[in-house]
Amino acid sequence: MRAKLIVIVLIFAGLYAQAGDVIVPLGGGGEESPLPVHKTMWSSKIRAKLFNDLAVVSARLKLYPLAMKCYFKANFPDSTPGGIGEVNFLQDTLWNEPAFRVQSPVESIPVKNGAIRASFDDKKTASAYAILVQVKQPAPGKRKSFTGINNVGHMFITLIKYNTDSSVVYRSFGFYPNKSTILSATPFHPSSPSVFKDDARHEWDELAGKFISARRFRKIIEVLQSYEGRVYHLNHNNCTDFGLTIARLGGIEIDDTRGTWPFGRGNNPANAGQSLLERKVCNVDEESPAPLLVTAKK
Repeated sequence: MRAKLIVIVLIFAGLYAQAGDVIVPLGGGGEESPLPVHKTMWSSKIRAKLFNDLAVVSARLKLYPLAMKCYFKANFPDSTPGGIGEVNFLQDTLWNEPAFRVQSPVESIPVKNGAIRASFDDKKTASAYAILVQVKQPAPGKRKSFTGINNVGHMFITLIKYNTDSSVVYRSFGFYPNKSTILSATPFHPSSPSVFKDDARHEWDELAGKFISARRFRKIIEVLQSYEGRVYHLNHNNCTDFGLTIARLGGIEIDDTRGTWPFGRGNNPANAGQSLLERKVCNVDEESPAPLLVTAKK
C-alpha cells in the first residue's frame, strides 16, 4: 500500500513537472510581469530540481529506466528525448511493475553471463544507453569492510538500452563467488569459481548513474563476455573489482575504494559506497560530461 501511495505522488509530481512553465506570480492585478526572463529562469530551475528529485525517488523504487529518463529531463531540458521516449509517469509506474508486486528483498538468483548479453540483442534499433552502479555497504555510512560472520556487502551494475520504438531493455547483475566449500571466498581460502546473479531486486545504499555512448556500451558487453568462467578472488577480483571495471568503462570514476580485513585487502563495497556517499566520484566521460546522478538511500 505504501509503495502504491508513493507511485500516486510520483505520477502527479511528474505530470506537474511536465505541464510547462511553473506559475510564479510576479505581479498583481492581472498585469503582465515586467520580468519574463526571470520567470523563465526560475521556472527552468524549479522543473530541473523537480525532475532530479523524481529521478532519485524512481531509483529508490528500483524503477531504473524511469529514473534515468527523469535525470535526462533535469540535465538536458532543451534537448529532445529521442529514443529514451517521453517521461510518461502513468505508463512507467504501472501497478504490475515488480517493484510494487514484491515488497521485501528477494535473494538474487544465478543468471548466465550469455543470457545477460543476449537480452540486449533484441533486434531493435537502440538510440540511447545508460549505466548505473549500485553499492550495498555492510554497515551503511561506514568504511567497515564486514559485519558479523559473512556480511561484506555487494556492488552491482544496471545497464539500460532505450530503443527507438520507446521500448526498454535493462538488466541488473553482479559478480559473485560460486562457493564449493564453506571457506571458499573467505580470508582463509580467497578464491572460488564465479557466478553472475540477477540483482534486479537487490537492495542498495548508494548509487551513481549516467548515459553512455554506443561505443562505451559495446565495450562493456565485450568485457562482460571476457568474465565468462573467471575465477572470483576476494582480494583482487571480487564484486567491487568487477563493478569498478564496468563503471570506469562507462566513464564513472570512484576514488578511495580500498580497505583491509583479516588476512586480506582490496576494493570492497564498504569503501566504494562511502566514497559515493562522500561524493568522491566523478564523470570522466568527455563524450557525455553532464553531472552524474548520485544518490543514497536515507
